[in-house]
Amino acid sequence: MNINSDNIIKDAQRLRGTTDEVRSKRAAGEQGSTQPAAHQIEVTLDQMNINLRTHQQTVARLQLESIGLDQIERGLEFVVKNNPGDYEDIRRAIGEVQTAADATRFQQQHLIPQTLREALYADLTAPGKAQAALDLLTSRRGEIDNSLRDEFAQISRIQVSFENIQSVNLHLDGKAQSVVDELSRQLLAQKQLVQSPMDPATVMTLLRA
Repeated sequence: MNINSDNIIKDAQRLRGTTDEVRSKRAAGEQGSTQPAAHQIEVTLDQMNINLRTHQQTVARLQLESIGLDQIERGLEFVVKNNPGDYEDIRRAIGEVQTAADATRFQQQHLIPQTLREALYADLTAPGKAQAALDLLTSRRGEIDNSLRDEFAQISRIQVSFENIQSVNLHLDGKAQSVVDELSRQLLAQKQLVQSPMDPATVMTLLRA
């Protein structure tokens, strides 16, 4: 899903104007005329919630992949430093590398890019192969770091917009209030994820949310 958080920010700004309109009409006793505006509030909040969850799941997937890369990196470094050396130790390390690469999945989909997986399943005992795979892994880490920065920036913008909406302190009914509650819960979960970004249990909890 392509997400344009600039549109979310604009929606939030329009929403703030709408909440002012709803409050004004309620104060004047025009209850029936507030329904279209209240519906707009509900739709915008719901869209913010969907976009927030999508950004959060992208973050969680990237961090889950990073956990797998940690395991793979340790094995590759062992092979680079100890090859040639004890055959059994090297084969064990290679086995652990390939197991980690295969196990780093979400909903049966590989998270490790195919190019890196192919390098990991090559003959890592051949001269230069383990180092080449390690170089690919380092490059992938850079891509993950850049992507995480972008995702966290988008989440922060949504959070600021949501807090601006909350500051209006408009009483919402029905689904709109439940969406506000859900947004609050998701933003709290996001803070926990940032605080323990390499905790597999935290990552998986957010992915299942």
